[in-house]
Amino acid sequence: MTLAIVLGVLAGVGISTAYLIPWSMIPDVIELDELETGQRREGLFYGFMVLLQKLGLALGLFMVGIALETSGFNEALSAAEQPEAARFAIRLMVGPIPTVMLICGLVLKLVLPDHQGETRGIMAAIAAKKRRAVR
Repeated sequence: MTLAIVLGVLAGVGISTAYLIPWSMIPDVIELDELETGQRREGLFYGFMVLLQKLGLALGLFMVGIALETSGFNEALSAAEQPEAARFAIRLMVGPIPTVMLICGLVLKLVLPDHQGETRGIMAAIAAKKRRAVR
């Protein structure tokens, strides 16, 4: 039981990070968009983010359902009574597949350029642009 609690806490931290990081990037994107276009379009960015998140969740759940159906999963049976193929599919979807996706995300983070620190410059440029417009 202790191991299950520890794994649950670790999974919660990982899942919360997966939700937190994309949402924390949106304000920087909004500021950059304002600098480039002169428009504030927060609603557009947040709406698009919610749409993509819902599409991703729907597609993921659909794929899990297909995988379970293909593997012979029977919802009337208990976990111990499921066919071995269904239990194997569940193990794959809970462990290795999310791990591979996480590693792919980490590789992308390492390969793609890091723009940390540019936010202050963007905000200063926006403020200067607004000051010039007032004069």
